[in-house]
Amino acid sequence: MRLYAHPYEDGRRRAGQGFVAAVSVVLLCLSSSPLLAHAVAEGDKGYIQEITGIHLLPFVYLGAKHMVTGYDHILFLLGVVFFLYRAKHVALYVSLFAIGHSTTMLLGVYFHVGIDSYLIDAIIGLSVVYKALDNLGAYQRWFGFQPNTKVATLVFGLFHGFGLSTKIIEYDIAPDGLVPNLLAFNVGVEIGQLLALEVKTMFNAEIPSRAELPSTAKLVKSTVIAAAAAAVILVTVVLPAEYAIDPTGIGRALQLTQMGEIKKQLAIEAEQDRVRDNQQAPVPATPEQKSALLTLIAGLVVSPAHAHPGGHDDDEGTKDMPATAPLPHQAGPLIAQPAPAATKTDDVVFTLKPGEGIEYKMTMKKGALVKFSWRANGEVNYDMHGTQQGGKESSYKKGRAVTFDDGTLTAAYDGGHGWFWRNRTSKDVTVTLKVNGAYTSIKRMN
Repeated sequence: MRLYAHPYEDGRRRAGQGFVAAVSVVLLCLSSSPLLAHAVAEGDKGYIQEITGIHLLPFVYLGAKHMVTGYDHILFLLGVVFFLYRAKHVALYVSLFAIGHSTTMLLGVYFHVGIDSYLIDAIIGLSVVYKALDNLGAYQRWFGFQPNTKVATLVFGLFHGFGLSTKIIEYDIAPDGLVPNLLAFNVGVEIGQLLALEVKTMFNAEIPSRAELPSTAKLVKSTVIAAAAAAVILVTVVLPAEYAIDPTGIGRALQLTQMGEIKKQLAIEAEQDRVRDNQQAPVPATPEQKSALLTLIAGLVVSPAHAHPGGHDDDEGTKDMPATAPLPHQAGPLIAQPAPAATKTDDVVFTLKPGEGIEYKMTMKKGALVKFSWRANGEVNYDMHGTQQGGKESSYKKGRAVTFDDGTLTAAYDGGHGWFWRNRTSKDVTVTLKVNGAYTSIKRMN
């Protein structure tokens, strides 16, 4: 059933919708990431992994951004409200979706229950197709009945929520402040849904008559108000949260500038890592180098009897020697013996300033073992990881807001293996690292 109200109520309502649309466009266009599915933007992921404790307003922002830039949610909800006109009807269906989405996201993250992401992607895609067919009246024609649109919206909302919970679990969100942060995220999701869908409902009305049109003065006034509001949101919310640009100081009071600073810092460090990995990557051999290498190998493989320039018919004294005996001037075969793994011990002490990150790595062979122990006089975040040749990294262990760790590091492959520590407190933190085992060197990487 098509739920229409009067085609046009008054100019102020359309002005309000214009304001909401402007807000949505600001959030969409000025986001630091491209449109996403049920995942979270890469910079936001880094922020989530770095913080601990309660951060209500940043998570409200992340929830709204996730919804405004999440094309899978938007496509489904656009189908849901395609024939809706009144704001209360839009709010009803959006709320049903939000209840389903929020329930499974909260419970999934809290109880650490995830579903295979490929299965969830398929179901989310199916929800968009389902709603498109519903809007075309396919079920009435094919099966002679109309599914309950409210129930369908709620059920598909449950699946959409599982998609996000699976991603958040992968991001290892801190348990400290988990429930308040997730609730704040869901508040942002609700706000984001209403902002995004209000743009669509603006176009659901029939063309108004000339008498119903607002005056030019009202249109100009509404446009100026909407532009001013969008500019305020840009300066006080979006720029601080995405780029750490906060000319008014309001973003810092809302804890959004701190979010932008973390994103900016992580982006700079990621670029530095990329440049360093490219510099350390092996240079491909030129054709001349390859030719010289093949010549060298051929010289080692071909026996000296065949390699002797004059032939051995001219060598007197060798005719009666067994064929298997080495020639007097020929060295015996060289057999490479593996060098015993050297055991080293090192103590490293360094100080992390607020916001600073320091990385130490040991050069290790695959299977090598190193016993380690480190202590800090304040809370730090850390990532024990390895880096293969070519820059590919894998993490062994992570922690947030911890003061010590010890154990044995087993190298999964040849390369660099070690730790990255970050100080997210407001005071200097000193870290003492002790290592003992089979490694050739340890050095600071940044």
